[in-house]
Parts: sequence; structure tokens; C-alpha cells
Amino acid sequence: NAYSLGADYVKVFPANEPKYIRYVKGPLDEIPLIAVGGVSIENAKDFINSGSVAVCVGGSFFNFDKNNKFDKLKLKENISSIKKKLNSD
Repeated sequence: NAYSLGADYVKVFPANEPKYIRYVKGPLDEIPLIAVGGVSIENAKDFINSGSVAVCVGGSFFNFDKNNKFDKLKLKENISSIKKKLNSD
């Protein structure tokens, strides 16, 4: 419905694993999908290779230290890591 109503992209949540995107893309190949839920540094590229036009990361990226303070350095490291992974062959 979202795509037929004019959405440019459709969020697939929870995507859980890359093969789910491949299954959804089968009959809906013309719809640009964004994988959300279950995306990590390790599997982000697999989601893209399975047909997702983008990925969205969440909880696994936002770490807190032992004092329950947001760890900005870890977030920067995670962003750097996923960018490298997505841009690798």
C-alpha cells in the first residue's frame, strides 16, 4: 500500500536476516526496500546484496559504558566499521 500511495521507499521491519529481503523482493522487485531490525556491522552488506537499497541500524550501535553513559567513541567506531564493510568488495 505505501508504495502505491507514493512512498519512495518501504521499510521492512523486522528484516531479521538478509534472505527475508530476497524473499520479499521476489514478487515486489520494483519496490525499493530498506532493511530495519536485525541489521549489524557484520550483516549490513548481506542485506544490500540481497536487494535492500539501504539499511537502518539501531540498538547495536548505541552503546553505554559501565556507568550507563552514552559512549560516543564507540558509536564513531561502529559508524566507521559499517562504512568500511559496506564499501568493501
